[in-house]
Amino acid sequence: MRLLNFLFLITLLVSCNNKNKKQTLQSTTEEKWEVTITENETNTYSKSGLLDTTYQTETIYFHNQIASVFKSFILRIYDTVNNLKDEKTIQVLEHNKLSKERIMKYDIKRNLKEEIIYSDSVCDAVTKRIYNNLNQEIRRMEIYRIPKANPRGWNADSIVAHYYDKKPKREYDTTLITSLYYKNGGLMEELYSRLDGITNETLMIIYSNHKKILTYGINSKGDTVSCTKCVKDGNLTKETKEDKINSFVYKETWYDGDKKVKEIEYSRNKNCKRMETFKYDIKGNEIENISSKTNCD
Repeated sequence: MRLLNFLFLITLLVSCNNKNKKQTLQSTTEEKWEVTITENETNTYSKSGLLDTTYQTETIYFHNQIASVFKSFILRIYDTVNNLKDEKTIQVLEHNKLSKERIMKYDIKRNLKEEIIYSDSVCDAVTKRIYNNLNQEIRRMEIYRIPKANPRGWNADSIVAHYYDKKPKREYDTTLITSLYYKNGGLMEELYSRLDGITNETLMIIYSNHKKILTYGINSKGDTVSCTKCVKDGNLTKETKEDKINSFVYKETWYDGDKKVKEIEYSRNKNCKRMETFKYDIKGNEIENISSKTNCD
């Protein structure tokens, strides 16, 4: 629904000769972004320091002109041992409609064993995890709803072109992820398989001085389909991934510890680019997310 509203608003902006002054996005770079989405968050905490409520404002810009604004807030519920067990996202502009909900369940060792995500009261994804006696995840089952189509990069014209696309025969798909570890506890391999046991891809991780430096993705034929390198970049860690399968085949990601601070994706023909930046509060929770996309035509 949000996508349709967004595209409808874009159509109005493009087709109407509005003489009123339009609010513009002050770009900090020379990039000519086609679409930019800014998400600002304000967090409140409980007396015990737990993340309580998050107030969100999402603003969508089309060619630096404001297209739409969405406001929402996230409510969280914890169990008696401070495990997050329920997270509800409420859309303010839709009469406080519950748009998303995450339900979490834990084992006796407080490991997250199950997570269910609902969007507009429809189950989007279910994730189940199994751990070893060292509390390392060794098996993960991801069940997710198959999207009707990929809306990334669509505009008001292309959504009409995809209107009569055939719906997928299956409503959900499943992936099994098996994790293997080195004796020192570092993750060694991740095997991504189908329900029938056939492995689609294996990720192999290589370390140096206990720090991850390389990750290779190998398909069932033994071909290398992706390569991710990790290097120090000032006070940050830079992760560079080359992917031979996806349309976005080159990705650069910067981390401050375990927090992602910036990510840039490039398309195969280099004509399309996406950038996303993140900011966090003193407790490490996200307070700003800005994502932009260049014209991919």
